[in-house]
Amino acid sequence: MAFGSWEQSYSYLPIWFTIAQHFVPGTIVKYKTSSSMEEGDDNPPRVILNCVFWAFNPCIEGFKYCKPLVQVDETFLTRKYQGTLLTAIRQDGSRNNFPLAFAIVKSETKEAWMWFLHYL
Repeated sequence: MAFGSWEQSYSYLPIWFTIAQHFVPGTIVKYKTSSSMEEGDDNPPRVILNCVFWAFNPCIEGFKYCKPLVQVDETFLTRKYQGTLLTAIRQDGSRNNFPLAFAIVKSETKEAWMWFLHYL
């Protein structure tokens, strides 16, 4: 209840991306959308988020101080909006994991990984 409905929270994502880029200059956000409209529906088309990639500028800047090996992995999201979270990490000199970039895609497919790695 504190964050509203699923649909309401989902609709704020493009705003959140813009704000993140404004307050953390150098942050990269890329996403693909499509629209959906029901037959006979007078409402404007709904925008559907197909996939999103983001990398915060501090992660981008810290990249050069890590070991020269990138690890990628995925985890499956559950609940109402299912999908797959793709991550890229490196290890710093103290063997701590250092996040580089993230993406949320519909499912773990070759095309989704290629899209993620393209922006990475």
